[in-house]
Amino acid sequence: MSKPLQHVMCQHYSEFCVSGMNCETDINECETYMSLCYNDAVCVNLPGTYSCRCSVGYLGEHCDVANCSLGQCVNNGTCHIDDGKWSCDCPEFYTGIIFCDIFTIVVLVLLSLVVIICYFPIKSAVIEFHIQTD
Repeated sequence: MSKPLQHVMCQHYSEFCVSGMNCETDINECETYMSLCYNDAVCVNLPGTYSCRCSVGYLGEHCDVANCSLGQCVNNGTCHIDDGKWSCDCPEFYTGIIFCDIFTIVVLVLLSLVVIICYFPIKSAVIEFHIQTD
């Protein structure tokens, strides 16, 4: 008479694991553990483990370290870190949600054009095109 198969504990080769009797099934850590990567990083599943692809301005295994040495503030903006998050102080005439990458005079000109067009509509003209075929 043969002995019944006993379940064998799968040996882990990382903090996370693969499952199955012979460690044949990879566990997708990115789906199983939703908050492995921080600061809008992208979690990438790898066999038996995972990796975090950090967004601009963050480093570390879990992208939890703010870093100003990456040159993310353009146009002479100054990067600083507060409460674990980085941001840019922009010089005069520059703005931007993050990077100081928008020249404010251009924004003002575009907004002025929108206001002018909305309040003083331009009369439309009909343009006819004639295509001559041989």
